[in-house]
Amino acid sequence: MTVPRWLAWLEAIYRGLLRLYPAAFQQRFAGEMAQVFSALGRQAYAQNGPGMALRLGVLSLADGLLAAARQWGSKLFNRRIAMESTRDDNHGGLAPLSTAHAGLAVLPYILYGLACMLAYSWHPTTSTLPPPVWELFLKIPYLWFAVFCLAGLTVGLANGFPRWAQPYLGWTLYFCWWWSNMTTYSYRWDAKVWLAPLGALLLAMILRRSLRPVVEVLRALWQDWTLPSFALFIFYCGVSILFDENHHPMLLLFMAAATLAAAAGAWAYYRLAHAVPRVLVLGGMLVVLAFLQIWSYGTWDFRAYYNLPPGPQFDWRTLWITVVVAAVMLVPALADWLRKRRGIQRT
Repeated sequence: MTVPRWLAWLEAIYRGLLRLYPAAFQQRFAGEMAQVFSALGRQAYAQNGPGMALRLGVLSLADGLLAAARQWGSKLFNRRIAMESTRDDNHGGLAPLSTAHAGLAVLPYILYGLACMLAYSWHPTTSTLPPPVWELFLKIPYLWFAVFCLAGLTVGLANGFPRWAQPYLGWTLYFCWWWSNMTTYSYRWDAKVWLAPLGALLLAMILRRSLRPVVEVLRALWQDWTLPSFALFIFYCGVSILFDENHHPMLLLFMAAATLAAAAGAWAYYRLAHAVPRVLVLGGMLVVLAFLQIWSYGTWDFRAYYNLPPGPQFDWRTLWITVVVAAVMLVPALADWLRKRRGIQRT
């Protein structure tokens, strides 16, 4: 039978698609799959005409792309997760971090709180505007905090992205989001701050001579579905500990209390094994942070300070909004719990 040129092209495209599969899969199945595709396509063309052969070829190509994605997902995520499971993971949880590693995970929270307190209590002058970049590091404590988080992120990415490195990624992204809209000493940072985490990722890939750092970050998201909730917790902590535009006489004490609450939430998150309790603690700490915000703003006359009209001192809307946010954070934890429970039942 004479094979039309377009059918031969389909067969060549399918053979090219098979190269997208993992190498081990190609060695075992690629030859047989190419033969089956060719035989079925030619049979459909001979028996039912070009329309049926074209339809079969297009559907097979689409299914092949999806199958390739599933094979890579299995290779990069599922198999690696199985290798990393421990005896502490028998019920679908994650092994708690050691005391030392949990301390590393909590350290950015402590340093951020200290940077906020120092920024409010230390106001150095500058001789030129804008000053050189190196001089900014002598005047802005937040920059040292950002450098510390960036260094921790780089070390974590270069060493397999262990769980203690997750807060360093979260705080680095928070800082870049925050400072991309900042102007300090007449110096506007804008989008260039995002080059810092990209540089850390590139350096880690160069050190490891592979794309594994990217894969490991994605694998961490797949392994622990509560990480988006944890990212939201970091964002909320960043805003809450800052106490922006707050001039309470005892502001430093409120900052210290908020810092300890945020650090306690992160500590419990990494010391507990199961998804739901871990996120419940995060939500509870968000409520504590909201209460501190309400208490702080309700015990100094901020309305008179900013020439605002009289109104209620205690604005409880912050608390109700926080409760809603905490409830939303619980959704990924419940989904993660159901996923792991079903996996255990299958085994």
